[in-house]
Amino acid sequence: MISVVILYRRKYLPVKSRRPLSYATPVRPASRTSNLAVAALVVSIVGSPWVVRPLLLAIHRLYPPPSLIAVGVSVRLLCAATVVVVVLPIVAIVRIALSRGTRTGIRLALIGLAITVLSWALVLGLWFVHLRIPAIGPMN
Repeated sequence: MISVVILYRRKYLPVKSRRPLSYATPVRPASRTSNLAVAALVVSIVGSPWVVRPLLLAIHRLYPPPSLIAVGVSVRLLCAATVVVVVLPIVAIVRIALSRGTRTGIRLALIGLAITVLSWALVLGLWFVHLRIPAIGPMN
């Protein structure tokens, strides 16, 4: 009699679906834009040579050109800005890649890196052209 009841239950009663339980599955955190990627984009715009140059000119107006203070401050500021502007987008890209999908914004970091590389390439290219063309080269 027991075997008949077991067969009846197996055959005619609906089988529970094999869905995972909602309370037993881990909740995946929502993805959000990386603050580091946003900072990389902002710093790449602010640290571009088009913004740093007027700051350097303001430093040179405070101190006359032969002053070693102005030269030292401007060189340190330019080197620090260049390092931060290049390293910050790379760090943002690495952190986004290691976040397992919880952070987004890799495009922002890539745009920041592209702005940095292209602006400095343009500045160096213009400087090279300025030195090579005698008509607009440095006056002696």
